[in-house]
Amino acid sequence: MYSLLIAEDENLIRRGIVKALDWGALGFSIAAAVENGFEVLDEMAREPADVLLTKSFNCAVNGDWKLAADFAK
Repeated sequence: MYSLLIAEDENLIRRGIVKALDWGALGFSIAAAVENGFEVLDEMAREPADVLLTKSFNCAVNGDWKLAADFAK
């Protein structure tokens, strides 16, 4: 089973993504569902996920620029 980290800034959409699918049946366990790039970095430092589900980056907001730069390394 793969661990999945979900990153979405809109709370309602984030909760919907978590609940909309039977992630376990698809071979995923949800490691965390977070709001912004800073939280992604914190979660990945604590326990790296196998898959990151996120929308395209808005590099001027919420740490997404740092997230993109750190993943590029």
